Amino acid sequence: MIYSSRVETFLQFHSEILNNSRDIYIYLPEGYDRDVHARYPVVYMHDGGSVFNIADNSISGYSWRAEKTADELISSKQICPVIMVGISNTCSRASEYIHRSSINRIVHNSSFGDYTLNAEACGNKYEAFIIKELKTYIDSTYRTLPDASNTAMIGSSMGGLVTYNIGLHNADIFGKLGVMSPAFFWDDMEYLIPEKKTDQKIWMDVGEGEPDYVIRSQEVAKKLYRAGFEPERNFLYYKEPMGIHTEKDWGRRLYMPLVYFFGNIGKPVSMTLEGISKIAVECKDLSINPVIIYESNIKASIIKAEYEIKEKDILDVSEDGKITPLHDGIAKIKCRYKSLTAAKIIEVNKNNHKTVRINIIVNTPENTPLEDDIYFGSFTTMPFKLVRTSMNTFTGVIECKRGSIISYRIRRRENGFMEGDKTAEAADVRQIVADSDKTVNNNVKNWKDTAI
Repeated sequence: MIYSSRVETFLQFHSEILNNSRDIYIYLPEGYDRDVHARYPVVYMHDGGSVFNIADNSISGYSWRAEKTADELISSKQICPVIMVGISNTCSRASEYIHRSSINRIVHNSSFGDYTLNAEACGNKYEAFIIKELKTYIDSTYRTLPDASNTAMIGSSMGGLVTYNIGLHNADIFGKLGVMSPAFFWDDMEYLIPEKKTDQKIWMDVGEGEPDYVIRSQEVAKKLYRAGFEPERNFLYYKEPMGIHTEKDWGRRLYMPLVYFFGNIGKPVSMTLEGISKIAVECKDLSINPVIIYESNIKASIIKAEYEIKEKDILDVSEDGKITPLHDGIAKIKCRYKSLTAAKIIEVNKNNHKTVRINIIVNTPENTPLEDDIYFGSFTTMPFKLVRTSMNTFTGVIECKRGSIISYRIRRRENGFMEGDKTAEAADVRQIVADSDKTVNNNVKNWKDTAI
């Protein structure tokens, strides 16, 4: 008999507390059926419809492939065997994932300008559902280790927000929290400050290609440090240089919180200084991102670092990595962390404008319907129609902030970039680093709805 890992499905698990039902997916590790006396830690994961390949119901079209990551980590003995529980969301996702009402909450200065959030808070009921109904069922049905030190919760975006809020207020139940790309702008900062340090382990991350998520994530990370959480011992924060807001990225980073929670990260072995190298005096909101790499290949950013600059008339760097350019010239930044050092050369030049111009060229396949237009759609710029310059070539221009990371899709329909039918898009999400004026060629191999 082959004892491989598997994902079980509980269709329409009903909640009396929420008066609704949802699918639940349970990953059982290799060996679960063989050793009938073994018990396992449990990881609860929100947005369960996109966590496993068996349950692909994601915005981006990708799943986290969490079962593959867990299989690899367990087989290589980087983590102990664990059970993972994917909790599908419902049409009330926004309400269930917030603990405080967000009726007419205005988000200012976002990538899309100001916009308004509207959702009643059902987070307390969702929290009660997980603790009183779902966890009770999982602990009574499967061979779990139910104590807090063996119970983790992981979520991304609004799932990261609800993980943080549920977790910090139930430290006696959830001892490990994976807060990925958290949508902290749905909440007031005063509620995101922990009253005191808990005995939990917290992993928090965000991608530099998620500008609306970076600032608040870093603010909350600083608050956690001030509350007494210590780097490495019970808190790690990582700002991924090319990270964007998709399931593919969260799935790629998933091994890091899992190893941090259930394995050994090892010693720090190297450090790099991430960020663009050419800026202008007018660029006031750029920063250095010091990244530590551990023996386990886990990566973490230093929020409070020690910098050394000889050319102080050229630029200055604060302890949190913010760069203040002062005068044209070249400066060398050195950073120290324990026994590690790293350096970066930055050029300040008046010709390096605050914004850059990017020419977009899209070459489409022959099976592209002639009646369709081609659209460039970004997570940080509104979708716009490209200009046809030949039978299968389309062009356009975007202007964006220097240093930003543009993640985008190419589609044959204007609508549906964030929701709805996505069959008429290229089969991948692409990225541009806006470090200079440039031309970006995009070759679309095929469209999802015409793929053979």
